[in-house]
Amino acid sequence: MFSFVGDMDLRMRKIEEKRPFRTDNVRTFASMSERTEKARFDARLTQQQKLLFEQAAAAAGFKTLTEFVLQAAHEKAIAVLSQQQHLVLTAEAQKRLIDALENPPEPNEYLKAAWKEYQSKKF
Repeated sequence: MFSFVGDMDLRMRKIEEKRPFRTDNVRTFASMSERTEKARFDARLTQQQKLLFEQAAAAAGFKTLTEFVLQAAHEKAIAVLSQQQHLVLTAEAQKRLIDALENPPEPNEYLKAAWKEYQSKKF
């Protein structure tokens, strides 16, 4: 099983062993994801944007502009990732996909050669 975080930790340790300087402040993906403390996010915006956001925050009943912006950004992030992680197909496309999965075509010469090359490598 491939573990990106584990592999990244191993690579970081190897890099740190070769470096002559301290790397105590280097964070791996694992250490960043395990942190639960608050982080800071700053953004520059125009006065018009700030006024618009403040008006929207007040209209929506938010106590602060920060609450509004964080909520809006969170909702947008969820929507974007949801769209990228779900496959929406028409009924006809679903039938074609299921048929292709259940009745795959015979492998062509290129695929056979790629499989032989893959099997010859030691990972």
